[in-house]
Amino acid sequence: RLARQLDDLGSHIVCYIGSGDFVQKTKADQQPAIDAVMSAIDNCAELGCKLMLATTGNCKPDIDPPEARKRIAAGLQKVIPHANAAGITFTTEEMGVPGMPYGTSDELLEMCELVGPDLRLTYDNGNFFTQGEDPNRALENIWHQVAHIHCKDWRRLPKDAPEGFIGADGNRYVGDICGNGEMNYPANIAAIKGRGYSGYLSLEYEGPDDPKAAVHKGLANLKALL
Repeated sequence: RLARQLDDLGSHIVCYIGSGDFVQKTKADQQPAIDAVMSAIDNCAELGCKLMLATTGNCKPDIDPPEARKRIAAGLQKVIPHANAAGITFTTEEMGVPGMPYGTSDELLEMCELVGPDLRLTYDNGNFFTQGEDPNRALENIWHQVAHIHCKDWRRLPKDAPEGFIGADGNRYVGDICGNGEMNYPANIAAIKGRGYSGYLSLEYEGPDDPKAAVHKGLANLKALL
């Protein structure tokens, strides 16, 4: 039904997002995550979408990041062939918050090595920013694996502020209109354009204001740089 509605509107879904917590002690415990992502792949295919992003779970008190990455990789090796068979490019991304098994560009590349060549990456400039890694340095490092790009922006807050969230770098952040926050968007967009990227930019807004208005303003900011 949704696919027909999108066709009627002359629109389509650029990227479908699924999730599963692959950071589990046993294969049996991991099976629900595998099932959830397999189902998401089926939904992606049904909607005619050729690109998928999967989030894969956080570390546990007794499962540290290196071990978590190995367990996630083992799970992804079971689901990515299903995506390949459906003609879907399968990606994951860093999240820029504490407890993530992979947050830096180097850790993302390690994931690609652990899983194999069919795992691609969604580059999220704002998530690298709250990770404490320069977004442009990260783009250069993982560029050969990038299949999709997310754009967002942040403002730093005092660490005792009641709103916002704590990033992986230990600072507190709140979402801002894309291009209005503390990220250097002219430099970042120039870096993306300089690499000849011709895909979509998915604009995200995670702040406290009206999201519809914020997205319209962020879109105008991005268009001015493209």
